[in-house]
Amino acid sequence: MIKELHIQNLAVIQDSTLDLDSPYLALVGETGAGKSLIVDSLSLLRGDKAEKALIRDGEKEATVAALFTLSDAERKSLSLPGDVVDDEGSLVLKRTISLAASGRCHVNGVPCSLKELKDIGSRLVDIHSQGENDAILDDRMSLFYVDSYGGKEIAALKNAYRDEYRLLLRKKDEYADFLREGKELDEDYLRFQIAEIEKYGLKEDEIESLEREAKDLQETAQLEESFARVGETSRLQEGDISDVVSALLSALRPLTKGPLSEEACQAIDSGRSFLSAIALLKENYRLLDLDPARLDSINERLFSLKGLQRKYGKTTAQILDRLNDYKAKLNCVIDFQGEKERREDEIAKAKKQCLLLAESLSQARKTAAASLSAAIGKEMGGLGLLRDGFEVRFTSTELGPEGIDKAVFFIRLNKGLEAAELKKAASGGEGSRLMLALKSVLNHLSPRDVIVLDEIDAGVSGKAASLMAKKIRTLSKDSQVLVVSHLAQVVASSKDAIQVTKKIKDGKTVVEAKRLDEEGRIDEIARMISGKELTPAAKEQARELQKEYR
Repeated sequence: MIKELHIQNLAVIQDSTLDLDSPYLALVGETGAGKSLIVDSLSLLRGDKAEKALIRDGEKEATVAALFTLSDAERKSLSLPGDVVDDEGSLVLKRTISLAASGRCHVNGVPCSLKELKDIGSRLVDIHSQGENDAILDDRMSLFYVDSYGGKEIAALKNAYRDEYRLLLRKKDEYADFLREGKELDEDYLRFQIAEIEKYGLKEDEIESLEREAKDLQETAQLEESFARVGETSRLQEGDISDVVSALLSALRPLTKGPLSEEACQAIDSGRSFLSAIALLKENYRLLDLDPARLDSINERLFSLKGLQRKYGKTTAQILDRLNDYKAKLNCVIDFQGEKERREDEIAKAKKQCLLLAESLSQARKTAAASLSAAIGKEMGGLGLLRDGFEVRFTSTELGPEGIDKAVFFIRLNKGLEAAELKKAASGGEGSRLMLALKSVLNHLSPRDVIVLDEIDAGVSGKAASLMAKKIRTLSKDSQVLVVSHLAQVVASSKDAIQVTKKIKDGKTVVEAKRLDEEGRIDEIARMISGKELTPAAKEQARELQKEYR
């Protein structure tokens, strides 16, 4: 329900806040008073196209905002995101149109795109004006209404069908990938790749193992070279450096008793340590096993594998993975026709199952459509139209997300005439009553929070007007109804009324709106009955008319 609507600088509305807190509210006033601007403001909140010409003369922008309150049931039925409505069920939609820039949209004070506003607003507010189409006239919605009327039975059949249809689509996609891959495969090329890798007899982790071993052997060769240089350096013309150091140490031994004896002793010990380290390294070096032939063999093997690494991967695992992939593809090529036939058989079976489920769904829809037609026909009869004037016609389509059905609504407004498509026949006074009959049934299936009826009672009078007024009042049990009307019966049937008037203020035209009290409502209904002049008889007739709908 819309609790409050604020309009600023929209055409002749300067700044107005409307209290719309009523389940069934009539907007009344003289023709041209500005009632349609209230409807326009709600259409802006639905995300409909905004014309900059709507901005009040002399102003830079216009703003429309509405406060909605939604129950948990309403929120669930409208499938609104959980974080859109606050804990109290309040929802504020706001839209600003500007002369200088693109418009701005907000949901509960948070900026949003026009599309996001439209996704929410169009599900909250349904506007129907004389001669204009809405969701009921959209053929794409016809099947939705039939399915909704079918209830749990159709919902279960649709779920089963959609599961099978998704499976069919997945198998088709996999088959397309299989064919595309098959076209890219060349048996001779695959056999060449496999042979090229296999001729090297590559073993698991071989490249990495050889690289580690080669590194160890190279380090051993470097050690051998280093010790050779040490040996060469330590050799003298007579003996080697160790003999010279020993002789020096013997000569120095008597000198260690002087004042520098401690320092000298440390130096001598260092000399001994140095010689000991060289001796230890030599001993360890003798334990190393250097096989130059093995290192040559490894380098030769690694060099021969470089070609594989360039083509198929840097590591042994990558090369072997490519080999296995080529073998799998070769097997696929060898058995391509058999695999192709197997996949085609799977698709045929899935399609057959889809068709069976689609047929069951189609039959259930036709049963639901017959009941829906009877229910709408009953409503039409209650509005003075043909009771059997509505039908749903189905045509078969290719398998799709919704099955094999396309539904179109047909109506017949007069006996002896052929039925016509709803979107082509719904116009004029009879069309208005028809739309009301449809809304009475279909809105109950997927209720909008607010339904705006903009002069849909035009061209209606007499008994039909009374029937229409009662039907609109019934409609307000499922959704809040805002009706723009010049028909006394409709205004009398409403719960509350707002009077819209146009005035001159400070040399400028402005629109004002005020909630009418009980006496004000009686006066407004009386004017509709007798004209501008209020007479006691007209007021009495207005009271009697209002009692009829209480």
